[in-house]
Amino acid sequence: IDCHLLHDCWWMMESVSDSGLRSELELLESMFPAEFQLGRGGQYPECTVQDESGKKVMLHLSFPVGYPDVPPKMKLSGDMAPLLSFDQLENRAMELNGSPMLLELVQVFQELCRSVGERKATRRQGKDKRKRDKREADAGASSEHKGRQRKERTEEVEDSKKKPMKQATDVISRIIWDPDLPTELFTVGYLDRFVGVIEKPFSAFSWEDIASVDYTTLAIPKHRIQYFKYRDQIVWDKTTQTDDVFGSRGSGKTISEVIEEYDSRKPRSNPHENDHKEMNAPDTESEDETEEEEKDKKKYYNVHRPTHFVCIPITSPQIRAAAQDVQEALCCADPRLKDGCLLVSALHVTLTMVRINTDKDLQAVKQILTDLHLQFVSMFNLDTELHFDTVSHFRDRVVYTRPRPQPALTRFATLIMQKLSEAGIATPGNYTEYQPHVTLVKLSRPMCRQFEMTSIERSLYLPFADKTFGRQHVERFHLCSVSAPKEDGFYQCLHTVENSIVSVSPSIPRLIQSVCEKALANELLSEKVAGTIVGAIQNQSGLEHRKPLQLLAAALQSLTDRPTLVILRGLPGSGKSTVAHAIADDDSICSADDFFKKEQGYRYDRTKLTAAFNQCFLRCVQLMMTATSPIVVDNTNSQLWVYSAYKELSRVAGYRVKVLELLCPDELTLGRYAHRNIHNVPIDACVKMAKQWEKDPMAVTVTQEQIKDPSSLMDILHHSFETNCTDGNQDVIIYTAVYLTEQSRERLLQLVPPIYEIVVCDHMTMQFNPEPEEVNISTMGKEVSLRVLGVASDPKIQAVVVEPLSDFVTSGNALPHITMSYAKGVKPSYSNDMLHNRVRPLDMVGNDVTLSGTVGAEVGPRHGQTSRHVVDGGELSTVLHQQWLNEKMWPQPSDIPTCQLFVFDFDGTLVESPDPVQGRREYKRLTGEDWPHKRFLGKAESLSDPFTVLAGPAMADFHSHSDRAGSISIVLTARIASVEPAVQLWLERYNMYPDRLITKPDDCSRTSSEFKNDVLKTLLGEFPSLRSVKLWDDSDDNLKAFQTLSRQFPTISFTITDSKSMNVNHEKSEIAHFLHQTGVLPHPSFAAACQSAISYVSEAWKSVIKVPTGDPTKLALPFGSSQLGRFADVDVCLLAPNTLSQKECVLKLEGELKDRGVAFTYVSHSSRCPRLKAKCFFAAASPVELDVVFCLVPQSLLDSLHSSPQPALSVITASVAKSDKASHTALTGPAFLQDLLADVSKSGRSLLDFVCLVEMLCLILKSSHLKGNAFHCIRTFHLLRLVQCFLQTEHKAGSLALDELQIKLVEFCSTYTTAQWSKLFGEFVPSHYISPLRQTFVTTQALVQPVITRDILYQLATAPKTIIHCSQVEVAFSSPDPVQEWRLGIFIEARLGTYIRLLLSGGTTVHPGHVKPTAVDFMVPDSPQAVHTVKQILAPFWDELVEFSRTTPSVLTVSLHSPTTSQTTVVFSHGNIGSILQFVKRFASGQHGVSLHLPSLLGKYERLQVHELAGQLGLEHASFGEGKDRHMVLTRKEGKL
Repeated sequence: IDCHLLHDCWWMMESVSDSGLRSELELLESMFPAEFQLGRGGQYPECTVQDESGKKVMLHLSFPVGYPDVPPKMKLSGDMAPLLSFDQLENRAMELNGSPMLLELVQVFQELCRSVGERKATRRQGKDKRKRDKREADAGASSEHKGRQRKERTEEVEDSKKKPMKQATDVISRIIWDPDLPTELFTVGYLDRFVGVIEKPFSAFSWEDIASVDYTTLAIPKHRIQYFKYRDQIVWDKTTQTDDVFGSRGSGKTISEVIEEYDSRKPRSNPHENDHKEMNAPDTESEDETEEEEKDKKKYYNVHRPTHFVCIPITSPQIRAAAQDVQEALCCADPRLKDGCLLVSALHVTLTMVRINTDKDLQAVKQILTDLHLQFVSMFNLDTELHFDTVSHFRDRVVYTRPRPQPALTRFATLIMQKLSEAGIATPGNYTEYQPHVTLVKLSRPMCRQFEMTSIERSLYLPFADKTFGRQHVERFHLCSVSAPKEDGFYQCLHTVENSIVSVSPSIPRLIQSVCEKALANELLSEKVAGTIVGAIQNQSGLEHRKPLQLLAAALQSLTDRPTLVILRGLPGSGKSTVAHAIADDDSICSADDFFKKEQGYRYDRTKLTAAFNQCFLRCVQLMMTATSPIVVDNTNSQLWVYSAYKELSRVAGYRVKVLELLCPDELTLGRYAHRNIHNVPIDACVKMAKQWEKDPMAVTVTQEQIKDPSSLMDILHHSFETNCTDGNQDVIIYTAVYLTEQSRERLLQLVPPIYEIVVCDHMTMQFNPEPEEVNISTMGKEVSLRVLGVASDPKIQAVVVEPLSDFVTSGNALPHITMSYAKGVKPSYSNDMLHNRVRPLDMVGNDVTLSGTVGAEVGPRHGQTSRHVVDGGELSTVLHQQWLNEKMWPQPSDIPTCQLFVFDFDGTLVESPDPVQGRREYKRLTGEDWPHKRFLGKAESLSDPFTVLAGPAMADFHSHSDRAGSISIVLTARIASVEPAVQLWLERYNMYPDRLITKPDDCSRTSSEFKNDVLKTLLGEFPSLRSVKLWDDSDDNLKAFQTLSRQFPTISFTITDSKSMNVNHEKSEIAHFLHQTGVLPHPSFAAACQSAISYVSEAWKSVIKVPTGDPTKLALPFGSSQLGRFADVDVCLLAPNTLSQKECVLKLEGELKDRGVAFTYVSHSSRCPRLKAKCFFAAASPVELDVVFCLVPQSLLDSLHSSPQPALSVITASVAKSDKASHTALTGPAFLQDLLADVSKSGRSLLDFVCLVEMLCLILKSSHLKGNAFHCIRTFHLLRLVQCFLQTEHKAGSLALDELQIKLVEFCSTYTTAQWSKLFGEFVPSHYISPLRQTFVTTQALVQPVITRDILYQLATAPKTIIHCSQVEVAFSSPDPVQEWRLGIFIEARLGTYIRLLLSGGTTVHPGHVKPTAVDFMVPDSPQAVHTVKQILAPFWDELVEFSRTTPSVLTVSLHSPTTSQTTVVFSHGNIGSILQFVKRFASGQHGVSLHLPSLLGKYERLQVHELAGQLGLEHASFGEGKDRHMVLTRKEGKL
């Protein structure tokens, strides 16, 4: 089959190959259409080469199972086959074993053929000349003549021999080392194994040994290079045997001649330069050029340069201020750069450059950008932020800041360029690969000539490499002119597209206006608010639309009969059209395919896709204007952004949205879809869509069986619109209300006799279908009074209008009322319409009638028939938490924008620290001396010895609120910045790690309340999607300021807590109070979150193994500390069919969770028991980490779960094969939990008491450096067994108070012998830890006698034991990818223990330290021998760590701090120079001792950056040693160099 692959052949290939091989074959077919063929039946490919005489040679390849791990079988055939060296092909195949090799084998084959051809040609030329010599000899030429001819012929033969062509390595060396060759003007074309030939600038590559560079560096094997270009002219080409660099092949020209010839035709310009300021104008090349020559060059340049550009403006004051700081610093160091600084008002991110020659072109470009408005709004909602936090450069001529990777930005820029190109609009001046950036300083050509500069000194801008600039919301984009005059400091804008759904179509403002009228008629909005919304949407600024639209969307949530929008997702042929027509009329279906339906039939045109999607969207808008329901959007919608605009439109139009997804589970189904789709979409297009498919975690899956049953489709449509991971019987709050007392109800029935059959008369509705955060638990159960105003009725319903007499009781209804009675077939909610439309005044009911009631809520299944009144705040709190968890569980935090802000004060709120008066008095009492400073809170000594810093009243709240999905936690204190390290230290000591710690600047003169108010305003502007703000503070002035601020933001819910009112001890036990206050015991929401996570993973596993059980949690056996009520990982053992292996189970569940959007997964391939870790995030609780193992059971047991409850653990254990050790290991956890719960119950103690005992042991051992899995030290399950054993032996356990029981437990531990500890620990804990463990409990026993007080608890749990004469080893890690950072933490905790055990085995003492979010530390003896041993043993651990982090950019360091010398040494470092610079900054702030030794691995350029930064930070700095041993030492002022 020549030159192309037919569909039937493609399917044959699929049966014997995989997608990787198919990709290789398709690449070859596209690159060598004339030579490459696919053999008969698609079983093997062939490559044919034909020489000049017509002789052919063919290479045949067949691929065994396991390719590319198993090399292909090869054979040669044809006339030239015997001349080829087959060994070279086989050797190359063995070298490439395990990687794609087909393309390289074909290239080796072609090179062999070329060599044979050259040898044959040389022999043929020699033979021809020998014949000519003989003829001339026979002609009897004179001997002199013969001699002369022989000499000429010899020279001719020598000339005919081809010179060997210079290799790519020779060209690289020439470009690098020849000073006359401008490196930046050369381009390299190299062969990518999967994509084909790719071009990159020569300067983008690292040309050192490829084995010595890391994954972040662009480097390629030299044999992959296909050609080199000077500007746009090829000067060396391997395929065509061209060498115009050295002149060894081809024209014979050298590179100097090529450059001279090229430059005589074209002026110099940089093809990679992407800037459009006036400074970018071309320069003259020589001062000797005539004026006419210069004009000619400029004229040529201007014809080909961009005239306009499309950009996103930078309007953030924070970014502008930071940019100005950098510019001023650069200009201060080098005043010549002043002319190169961009105005901060002109800062922007360029999307593309454009060349517009005529007015017609300008109108065409404007129309293209207008047509892309919908795509712009879809890709960037107003919550999209560009984060700028680095400074970099282009070839030392342009200094810029760039945003963090933002896929939408690259996607949209590419789309604009594609549409312009399709319209024939030139886009010169763009990078080959889009690089978003904001130019700060640019070295223009006039500046280069004037100041004789060639580059900007790197040392000037490198100190800002990690500078945080701020965040920019994507508000709009402009089409700007390069050369036109600027307005208000920015470029002249010829066209602007706002980022607002309102401005996509003129019909949308009219739609919103009609929706506002409807909301106004239903009393959902006041006239003032409705007028504000309608007025705002007339404004052209998209940013000003946001808050009014939020108000409208919030009001529309109260509508009970909202219309429906259904969004269908599925590949072509999956059945979307069938589903659409089953649930909606033809006129209510919107599809982009309708655009291509013509009278002649379906005519697809890829270039008109944008117009098709725009028409589909506008059709949806028109249907919404007529309140059509349901509306169906029938498109592929393979990516989430494609239909995000529909969801936003529905939100402000009052529509409910349901996304129905028709999945494609495997390649076989994909093929079936592709062959049956009605629009003949090619198979390769379907494959491409499947590869880019993004999972929507909120979508409802529709199976192929359900498509065949229209009734099941309608059931799906009318099911709950809130997808969750539990079943539909989950309790939710249906409405909040004031429930009448029985006496008030009887009285009202006497005063107003019911007139219809169905009698209610029991409550006044406050809010229907409230959001969980809108329910005020504190008012539940309170008694209130209602004044009766009158009665109204019509032929359907009867109601009494009332007025609440308590300020905290409000009603969402326009007229608060009690429904008395209604006729059959009438909904109770109809009373609102009746009261609104009444024409006669209310009938009076007696004189001043007052009723009594209790605030409560109606609770039940959302669509169930039964419900119940609940007035107990505790029960409602549980329901609320469960509801929020179920309806707002998010696979990962990036799925939702920041909508919750938690702000905590430090002193008096998170911690109890001495105030200035008490502190000075306490200092005098403890030291006998006066406080040595004027200020108290402004000194770090106020948070150090001899003072004690205790847990504050809001510490538990901090732990329960941190890390929630869509939230940010901030500690905001009026303590000045110089005290920040001390504040940070105490936060870490209590395990508090806020997203931000904000302190007051040292020179700030504002009051505390003014400072905090200003910060809060900045934060509220930074996060426009905020819905709720919670504030904790103890200052009355601050609290009043917060109240004033809250009134300025009516759309945001503020909860302000006075921490002074929280400091009440309700516990009888000092231990229980201490554990609650420090947040060690979890908030009740965590237990609900754990259960929700178990349900979620069980549901996912059920869909993997497809068992018929109704309740997926029957597949789960939860165990571990979380089931006891501890703040811990959730351990789950899932039942799996024994037809799978444990490893297969882990990988299948991981794949399913990823498909559902769970990015936080980690696979541990332990031979003992493979497991999967996953992390789930919640909007109303702390995240939950799952640790999943599998137990393999017979299929019959799984099938029985459909009709039977989960079998007993003993039955499950008996069903497991005896040889299946991994399953038996997995069941040990549930078995231990079962025994433990039984023993706790027998002891007469509650689970809470048991957990308190365990937690206190954990805290005691942590403060003594004797706890931690990462250090192969004592683990939690050892302590669980220890307390279990104690309760079995302590006969008075049930009668003692908790504090007394804790004293008994410590005494019990202190009497444990070495043999007993060894038996408890088994092989898990080395014996080295037993001696210090026994000593710890002996010391603790003496401390807690005779009673436990608060001071003793703090001394035991929060005052870390000082380890003298020890060095601290710290493994620090970070990554811009939160998933990778989380995985790094798990990997380090899992692997570090193995190497610590080696240290212990070798005789090195190890003291466990701390496991922090981004660091793990431990201590070893402070001796040269111990330090050397640590470096030696941790070297292979470091190699493992670097290899693990290779796929994602990560920053890793291992450092060693000696308190004796106050010296810190960075032992290992991986990542960019930023990791070292960050370490230097931490050192300068007072961490890591007095001197810092940096590794000798730093290069010259990196050492230069460190020297520059150290100088700025006021550190002494010097380099020592030579060659590989050269290293740097930094010293703070108090140290000596």
